[in-house]
Amino acid sequence: MANLDEHFGPYEAEGFSIKRDRRTKEAILEIAGQWLGRKREGTELDDHLSDDIPCQRKVVLKKRGDEALRRLGGTPSSKLTAQEVIFFGFGHGFQDTILGPSAEEAMWSDEHQLWYSPDGKFLIGDNEYHEVKTTRRSALKKADREAGLTIEDVLYRDNAAWWKYIEGVMHLTGTTTYYLHVAWIIPAEMESFRIDITPERVERSWKEMTKRREERRSHLKRGTLPPVTSRRGAYECNNCPYVNAEPCMSEVVIQNAMESD
Repeated sequence: MANLDEHFGPYEAEGFSIKRDRRTKEAILEIAGQWLGRKREGTELDDHLSDDIPCQRKVVLKKRGDEALRRLGGTPSSKLTAQEVIFFGFGHGFQDTILGPSAEEAMWSDEHQLWYSPDGKFLIGDNEYHEVKTTRRSALKKADREAGLTIEDVLYRDNAAWWKYIEGVMHLTGTTTYYLHVAWIIPAEMESFRIDITPERVERSWKEMTKRREERRSHLKRGTLPPVTSRRGAYECNNCPYVNAEPCMSEVVIQNAMESD
């Protein structure tokens, strides 16, 4: 985010003043960070289904950092930046408003030693699950600009991680139907979608996720790091907290060069 400090300055008029209050902002963000931590409590050090999807090196480094922080008496939520608190807060706030009491109940698979947390369940039936997403990437506008593409086309193309997670929950819950609710922050619109995926595709995806999980657990046990190639794409290194430290600083540059050839 650009440095906006130079654009702030107190305003005063007759009997009225408004000025920036950093101390209160920090206090509010601390409270919000603690609330987010409570929602995630108990799952940070265990594997979560979402860990199987992104760059596996990043997941391993984060888990090691979380474990070290816990040993010092801290919690993973205390590592959230102000931007992360606001980002996650938007998502959780909308999710809790839309789904109410059923919002995000963590579920544990003893067989796979794995947490997973559909955003909602059993709202309109006996065995249905829901995912809520907020996004600034306007599929509405893209569908208008790109000839021949529907909103659904753009959603599918641009959000591979969503489908991978949904496929994982489908395997764990034995369903092949899911409901996705997408809110576009601008222009403040929401649509709901029914997602149907064949059992064959669900199982192919599960095998891939299982392989990544087993390899990640092996790296954690041996004290090694997954390769940079475990990322889904170069975009994952943008704004990654580890990209400017070794070994990523050197290896990412090499990998990017190889992929651009």
